[in-house]
Amino acid sequence: MGFFKAMGRIMQGKPVFDESEGVTEIHSSGMNASPHLGSEVIEAQAGEHDGIIKNTPSTFPIVRIEGFHGHSDGQHYEVRVEIKNDWQYPVMVQTVRAFGTSTTLGVPLQPHQAREALIYRGPVFPRQPGYEILLEYKSQHEGDYFQSINEVRYSYNSTAKTYEVSDIQLRLPIRDIYG
Repeated sequence: MGFFKAMGRIMQGKPVFDESEGVTEIHSSGMNASPHLGSEVIEAQAGEHDGIIKNTPSTFPIVRIEGFHGHSDGQHYEVRVEIKNDWQYPVMVQTVRAFGTSTTLGVPLQPHQAREALIYRGPVFPRQPGYEILLEYKSQHEGDYFQSINEVRYSYNSTAKTYEVSDIQLRLPIRDIYG
């Protein structure tokens, strides 16, 4: 959700995030999972073209955050995510930008493979630090760079007076970057 949309909902007296928009599930790995992409998005991506066509986002590789786990010890907060390649070809996840930090990963992902990554370790959040996690990656065959935007939702811990990540969801379309 964009900043202006969130502000508009606040001014209308509505909650910033509607609980009915997404339900958080728990995977057997213990990570919270965002609702899965509709199969129609993945099928459209895999069926029509075998490669990337510039200015055609349906052909761009989809790399997203599939699950997450946040942990706080009262002073520090840690966020681990499961990054998944939903594309039919290998990609290389280069950088994750989240919560005011940038982490270089350099992690290869095969088609439909997922890997866990630590994307934040630092002070607890006394206020919401940002609404997006950006994944920057490249297709290994073409060498084209892309960026997926994953929206972050928070819950407020009134006892600790801090914010904790409560949900992460992919926002389409995927961006073609660096060219």
